Amino acid sequence: MRLRPQQQPYPPLWYMRNAEIAAQEGMHAILVGSLDSFEANVRRYYDLWDKHQGTGTLTMQGATPKIGLVNHIVLADTDKEAVTVAKPAWDEYVWNLMTPRRMEAERRGLTQFLGANRFTRPSGIPDREAPSTFQPRRTHTEEEQRRRAAPGGIGGDGQGAGFSVMAGTPDSVRVYMDEYVATGANYFVCSFQWGGLSHAQAMRSIELFVTEVMPHYASAPVPSPSVRGF
Repeated sequence: MRLRPQQQPYPPLWYMRNAEIAAQEGMHAILVGSLDSFEANVRRYYDLWDKHQGTGTLTMQGATPKIGLVNHIVLADTDKEAVTVAKPAWDEYVWNLMTPRRMEAERRGLTQFLGANRFTRPSGIPDREAPSTFQPRRTHTEEEQRRRAAPGGIGGDGQGAGFSVMAGTPDSVRVYMDEYVATGANYFVCSFQWGGLSHAQAMRSIELFVTEVMPHYASAPVPSPSVRGF
């Protein structure tokens, strides 16, 4: 059977991780990673959108094509508090995220994925499986991490399937946000609860983000396909 969606035109389509395919097929794009490569991907997305869809062309639903980055966020009253909360939660998040791949590597005896770069179980996670030495691939070097980290302890470690995390006060997060807006992106994906973060910790991050970060960008103009702001 050939099935068609009841909604016409069909619902908005989003493509994950690959800006080129998203632009070529006329879809919105959501990427992962750090700001190191994000601006180049934003430019590439818009260039390919113009080439394949036409300059100024909207989506089939009449919307401006959107591109954004997944951002795992912890906000607190001090940078030290935010980092203290984020570190164990992030370790737990990455451990759980990589478990299927780690267990498969061990089951199949893929020793090339097991070696000196040990990734140990974060404290507080129950030992439900055999100890593992699987090490998720890093997305950028230690030097690049130090260079990208903004004042206040913001910066992702690049682990966890390319995802990164930022932690700090609202003032520190705005440093990151200013750089984010400057890339020309017009979409921002927030993730406030992951790993071992409690409901109360996530709600505190949301509260600070809504009251002390968002108002600084609420009136910012949304880039259109023909006005990129590069």
